[in-house]
Amino acid sequence: MQAQALSCPVDEVTFTVLDVETTGLNPQYGDRVCEIALLRCEGGRELGRFHSLVDPGRPISPGAFAVNRIRDEDLIGAPLFADIASTVLEMLGNSVLVAHNAPFDLGFLGSELNICRCI
Repeated sequence: MQAQALSCPVDEVTFTVLDVETTGLNPQYGDRVCEIALLRCEGGRELGRFHSLVDPGRPISPGAFAVNRIRDEDLIGAPLFADIASTVLEMLGNSVLVAHNAPFDLGFLGSELNICRCI
């Protein structure tokens, strides 16, 4: 990060809050994103938001259902991640990412972007 960015007042910084729900715990085992939400804000103002269920192309595990309460039937007609990737990247662009469990969320986000060849 550039020194100039570090000295920027926090109310002039654009933040994007990310949350994903998944079919399981590990993208290395084939688990996928089944829901994504993004909130972009700056100086206490909402700049944009995006939310979508996502067709993961695989069933939701019982363990994931116990956490996120998303059923396979809920995802019928949902877009593939590749169909929403450009919107996700636009929302994230040039902002500071905020996530409750960043390693988990970023691991899945990176995996999905890699699958659709966006990175």
